[in-house]
Amino acid sequence: MAAASFFEMRIQTIIRNFIAKTSQNNPIITSLVEEKVISRQYHTYFDWRESNANKFFTLFGKDFKTQFQDVINKDMLLEEGVKAFLELGNLRNALIHQNFASYTVNKTGTEVYGMYKKAESFVNAFEIHLLSRALPPIPKPSS
Repeated sequence: MAAASFFEMRIQTIIRNFIAKTSQNNPIITSLVEEKVISRQYHTYFDWRESNANKFFTLFGKDFKTQFQDVINKDMLLEEGVKAFLELGNLRNALIHQNFASYTVNKTGTEVYGMYKKAESFVNAFEIHLLSRALPPIPKPSS
């Protein structure tokens, strides 16, 4: 559960950084995105039971989805990272919604840590891919 919560925080931070960079820290845009895109929305980003993150990638547009999916398809370890990320998120949801006290996790600590390491590669690649597409600053009109 801790790994999935950590990744939630990381994904939200990556999105905040992307918005801050592309909006040049415009407080109106960053506030709007925080309230309507980030705050209490993470659970809606992914279809946790699927073995792909297409729903999430599509949030950033068809071009982003296609480009990043191509990156993933060319890298077996990254593909495994996406699956591990989604499995951790799905496991977290099961723990939360199916009585944490009585839910049985059929993974050892070592297996969960291995999933964490694989998922981390996906989150890192997502960050690089998204932030590399941040728009350059818009020049200010000269007076």
